[in-house]
Amino acid sequence: MVHVFEGKAFGGVLLAVALALAACSKPEPPTIVPRSVRVSSVGPAGLTLAVELDVTNPNSFALSVHSVDGTLTLGDGVELGRAHAAPEAPIPAKGSALVPSELTVNLNNLAALAPFALLEQPVPYKFRGQAQIGGERLNVGVPFELAGELTRAQVIQLGLRGLGTLQR
Repeated sequence: MVHVFEGKAFGGVLLAVALALAACSKPEPPTIVPRSVRVSSVGPAGLTLAVELDVTNPNSFALSVHSVDGTLTLGDGVELGRAHAAPEAPIPAKGSALVPSELTVNLNNLAALAPFALLEQPVPYKFRGQAQIGGERLNVGVPFELAGELTRAQVIQLGLRGLGTLQR
């Protein structure tokens, strides 16, 4: 009878240790699935992209998307500019949320537009970014990539915008 009691006690200790280890396990990184990107405007401030990211949080505590940063490249990788947004979007524990962001690309390479302005077909672009996601004790950068196209009219409008800033 004593042996059975000790066995139950030992099993209870193992269960308690297993639960304690599970409670102390390291947080898992969130994941991002890019959903969409489109040019929402071309104007004096530059090129604005409307981006939607599906962010999944595998942890038992809520997180927030604090910022989204990235680089816009044209064609085969020519950098056009960089962008930043601060959506401050909540992601529930063990859940996911669609995070929209408006990213205004600060154009730092207007000369890169010249060869593309002569093309009749749309110009492919890639936005390679990173979302800063965190909570009280966890902050991590999660990379993502989106692709789209600029129309010839958008490329020309961006180039004209750049000429306007040079004349000031």
